[in-house]
Amino acid sequence: MEDTELYRLICNPSRANYARALSLLDELELTEVRRRSTDQQNSYLHLVVLNLKALAGRCGGDVRPAVPLLYKLALRGCDVNAQNRVGNTALHTACFRPLGDRLVQHLIRLGIDPGITNEMNSRVIHDNAQHKAWLVRGQKGAKCSLWSAVAREDKELMIRYLTSWVRTECRRRRKTLMDLAFETGNYEIVELLKKYTSTNELVCAALACDVKRVKQMLALKSDKPNLRTKDTSQKVPKPLLAEVKTLSGIAEADKVYQLLKAAGAIGEEEYFEQLESSKNAFRSAKFVALVEEMSADSLEDAWQQLHNHRVDLDCTDPETGGTYLHFLVQHYLATEELQLKRLLIRLMYKTALEGVDVHARNNKGETVLLAAYSQPPDRILLDHLICLGVDASVRSNSGHVIMQNTYATRGDLVRQRRHTRRLLPGLHVAVEDGDLERVRHWLGCLCRVNVSKNGRSLAELARDIGDEAIQQHLEDSLHGCEFAAASIAGDLDRMKHHIAMGAGEKKVNACYRYYFAGFTDDWRAEFVPRPLIASVMEYGSAKIASFLLQFGARLDVQYEECAPCGPVAFWAFRDDIASDVTEAIAAHVDVRLRDELGRTILHAAVMKDDNPAAKCRVVEQLLSRGANVAARDMRGWTPRDYCTKGGVVGGSRLGQIIDDFVLNLSYVGDIDAIEQLIIDGYNHINDIRGTSRNKTAKELATLRYYKELLELLDEEPKYHEEIELIHTAVINDDRKGFVKFANEKRVPLGVDRRGRNLLHMAVLMENHDMVAAICEQFPQMIYKGDNLLRTPVHYAVCIRDQRATLSVISTSNSVDMSAKDANNLSVLEYIDQLDRPTPTKLKTRGRRTHDYRVGDLLETERNETPQYLARLAAEAEARAEAEEASADRLGAEAVDPGSPRQLREAIDSAA
Repeated sequence: MEDTELYRLICNPSRANYARALSLLDELELTEVRRRSTDQQNSYLHLVVLNLKALAGRCGGDVRPAVPLLYKLALRGCDVNAQNRVGNTALHTACFRPLGDRLVQHLIRLGIDPGITNEMNSRVIHDNAQHKAWLVRGQKGAKCSLWSAVAREDKELMIRYLTSWVRTECRRRRKTLMDLAFETGNYEIVELLKKYTSTNELVCAALACDVKRVKQMLALKSDKPNLRTKDTSQKVPKPLLAEVKTLSGIAEADKVYQLLKAAGAIGEEEYFEQLESSKNAFRSAKFVALVEEMSADSLEDAWQQLHNHRVDLDCTDPETGGTYLHFLVQHYLATEELQLKRLLIRLMYKTALEGVDVHARNNKGETVLLAAYSQPPDRILLDHLICLGVDASVRSNSGHVIMQNTYATRGDLVRQRRHTRRLLPGLHVAVEDGDLERVRHWLGCLCRVNVSKNGRSLAELARDIGDEAIQQHLEDSLHGCEFAAASIAGDLDRMKHHIAMGAGEKKVNACYRYYFAGFTDDWRAEFVPRPLIASVMEYGSAKIASFLLQFGARLDVQYEECAPCGPVAFWAFRDDIASDVTEAIAAHVDVRLRDELGRTILHAAVMKDDNPAAKCRVVEQLLSRGANVAARDMRGWTPRDYCTKGGVVGGSRLGQIIDDFVLNLSYVGDIDAIEQLIIDGYNHINDIRGTSRNKTAKELATLRYYKELLELLDEEPKYHEEIELIHTAVINDDRKGFVKFANEKRVPLGVDRRGRNLLHMAVLMENHDMVAAICEQFPQMIYKGDNLLRTPVHYAVCIRDQRATLSVISTSNSVDMSAKDANNLSVLEYIDQLDRPTPTKLKTRGRRTHDYRVGDLLETERNETPQYLARLAAEAEARAEAEEASADRLGAEAVDPGSPRQLREAIDSAA
């Protein structure tokens, strides 16, 4: 080959040399055309691809002169599927050579089989829609060529490639495509190939600028070629004349154009009009106008456009080449308003679920993941795009990918050229690599499984790899991950479909196991588990949240992204959560829940910085569902205290709602509820007036003739005093004082401002006899928690003689060692924490802020007990008086020491 004229012309690329090579091919015999290079066994097709960069350099970036040469070589009998010394076909070579992507679609049309493997077991994956190709290892089941379509008897895929003008008269290892069709025994497959043979041969001849061959094809009497053929792989189907016109000025392309036009081929005018119209279709779409308006209402209307299938998702931006997903990302990065960002993420999920190609690239070769990268990177956006299934291994034109950092800010996502595949994020790369551990990781992040690339799903990819464990994991997670994506997208219809597949409770309680929460002090990325419903609160609607709760979504699961930590229900009462979502959560939440600061849901509702009217509705709803207005947090404040002196939005109105609720208890004569408020230490019963009636509780009881209630209201101050006295008796180990009030109404059940009952106090003071007496008379106190939900058993394990105290407590009733406090610690975990306290840096991000320490419980609680402090002060004062008296006595003896013996005794005593 190296001594031939054709070799010299191809290796010295220029317009003139390639035109001369076209003419020379008509003179060569078949054996000459099929020659191979001596060293690398390259064919002439390989040489054209290898010299493409040099051709572009000499032709001002134009590679069109190489196009007719490729087709002419194929027509003259060059083996299109020839492999060089390392097993690469010309298509393999085009995947890694500069500018090779410009020839990919032409090489596919010649009949090259992307499924051929080289010595490294690498084959080519071809995207017929994007006209892109890249090398992968293994993956023999890729459905991305006419050869594989025939072998699989996939008529739909065959038509897709045949209408893209792929030749049928091609050969692979001594077997033609028609031979392969006959081997299937499927007559329809054979006829389908025959139907397109003459048409696609005419296309090949036309693009080879072979006038003689075109005339022969046009003169056929039978199997006449279809002159109205169009390349349907283009976004706007492209007629043959339009394709030939792109070669205008090269060789005899103009003569071929005239021949085809004279023969009746459809003109290109309509195509160019449609092309221009398609370019404007993106910008003129109503969806684009609604997104650009950037308001909550317009983005909701844009969502409805997607839901009603009024958006052509195949459209791309003529300026950037990006899809609607790129467009949404662009607007996300341009806005600073949190609520709009969340609505845009919701739109991204909806767009992906409706079928946009998440792997599509813009003119820079960037997937939406690469396009979303900014400085500093928006980790929330990047994580959502990874969950949508974007393949992180797809490079941009500049060779960049998104990968996990291994140096400073370890675990963060960075954009760079050099990378290691194991650091590429996302489920697609993990499945390609057959890495089960990473597959589990990304499935734990609820990454979408139902994502296709080149018409092939992840399940098919796993099947090609042959890893049954990965296949099983993908199959088990398919509907759960799709349900999570539909929840964020707000697509109720899809949610119903996936939940109908079974395991509904598991799906609604799904969890992002590795949700990015920030960086530690040593700049490592930190991840926490995040319940799906927390994300629905941010991105979904009230309807979606209610649907999850209807099917059993739990609101008591602990969420520890930031302080104060507590059940995930409290996330709905953050300032940045929509009011309607908060109301939906309030309608289902357990009103007894508390966060790590002891706040109840009612505390959270009054403290939320929200629309006053919406807050009032939520507070009224919680009160109607049994929220305890007397509950206090660690500061000893009730929700009413925050309304009156906490400076909350609409505090006076909220405080009046709470007062009206309390007064209504008097109005209906609910004496038990009023007494319970007194027992719980609520002290705003007699000093308030109602909104509508403008009367106090006593006045209402008098008007309604509630004699017993009136007596209770009159005794309220005394009731509070007796509760304090019995607590003082327990603290001071005063059995007489305890017995005096033990049978007095419900006084023994009263609690102090920190929610502690008598048993809490007895255990705290380590009074074993008192503990035994209380447990015997009031066994239910064992299970009552304080403001942090800590039972007396939690206290008991913290004292010195824990065994004796626990023995006394367990004598009267069983002890629940699994009961958890507001810091999500059980009694058993208290014991572990006392022996081996968790270092602050090893706690989750949210728990580090307040850094609750079990070992500090006794000291903290005793210091918050006024009676105990008063007793200590009295004891200290008594000791001081005794010491003073002793000093006075010694002083008196020193004045009259008496005998020498008495003097020595006095000196020794003083010493």
